[in-house]
Amino acid sequence: MSSEDGPRVNHLRLALHKMLHATLKNCSTPVEAVHAAVARPKLAAMERLQSSVEHLEWQTSQRRAELSARRSALSKRCEHVRDTQTLYGVAFGEVLAAPTGEMERLVDRMVHQVPKSNESC
Repeated sequence: MSSEDGPRVNHLRLALHKMLHATLKNCSTPVEAVHAAVARPKLAAMERLQSSVEHLEWQTSQRRAELSARRSALSKRCEHVRDTQTLYGVAFGEVLAAPTGEMERLVDRMVHQVPKSNESC
């Protein structure tokens, strides 16, 4: 602590002493004095902490809802990809099993069945 801090520290001590004296002067019992000096500030701090915890719980629930929505969208997209792969697999199998003359007709029919990229999802 520097020599310049001395007057500032003394001023703060005096202000704290005056505030504590004023608080205790308004109390009729020692229990009220202790409550005023200790319990109320702790209660206020606990209420602020509780508010912070509630806010964090709210943020967590919002994040969980967001992640659930993303998971659902991803699941739908994966299902679409599986369906498309199945369609291509069946189509490829039909083309390979078809006689040579029918291959072109099967390919044309399958091209019209496959959704365009902007129609998917």
